[in-house]
Amino acid sequence: MSNSTKLSVSALEIFRNFSGICNSFALWEDGSDVGGTTLKTKSETNGFIGIAKVAESFPKEFKVYDLGSFLSVVSLFKDPEIIYAGKHGKIKEKDGRNSATYSWMAETIASEKVPEVPAPPIPTTFEVTFDLSASTIKDLIKAGDVLSLDYVTFTVESKQVSAVVKAENQDGGNKDLFDVPHFVKTTGGANEAKTYVFGMKLENLRWLLTGDYDLQYIISAKTSKNYVVVKHKARDLWYFIALDNHKVS
Repeated sequence: MSNSTKLSVSALEIFRNFSGICNSFALWEDGSDVGGTTLKTKSETNGFIGIAKVAESFPKEFKVYDLGSFLSVVSLFKDPEIIYAGKHGKIKEKDGRNSATYSWMAETIASEKVPEVPAPPIPTTFEVTFDLSASTIKDLIKAGDVLSLDYVTFTVESKQVSAVVKAENQDGGNKDLFDVPHFVKTTGGANEAKTYVFGMKLENLRWLLTGDYDLQYIISAKTSKNYVVVKHKARDLWYFIALDNHKVS
């Protein structure tokens, strides 16, 4: 393992995204022979889990208690590189002109402050999958902001998908519903004889890194809490979102 890591733009984008989900942070090696690191994070309620793979390799002791503070220091550098030196390290410009000392989280604190991430394995089978574009995500979030709504429900029927933005405990139609009928076709998995309805808080969509996604609806055989996996189309990045409202008919 090298005593330094140059941080790519892609890795920093993942760090910033994960800092909005949970500010305490650690890195998990993926054990792959080709290098790289698996990053994991989760929300306080365990209802939202993020998993990403980046090309950089990091030593096991790289644990950050305040990811926002760490990123603020990193932002001082145009081409940041981390130099590891025991309990302390340096963040420096790749050309060596400027540097800042940074202390890693103590192992005793890490065991208390860094959350375990009980992520299920990346699924290979699913009940329903469909495209969820960046523009659709933006439209749903904007509708929630303008109308002060906090929830989105997806309905898949006859391999067509619609989304409705509403208040979480709201049923039926009124002026506060924002409907996006048939905004995309399913790309596989759906049983045309069934209707799938599932919902989530809009804040889950806010936590997604900007981009286009595949949304996969999973019916869990082990737990009563079904979930969706939202996979970024251009990155090794997955979000697991637990569903508190779902039915199949």
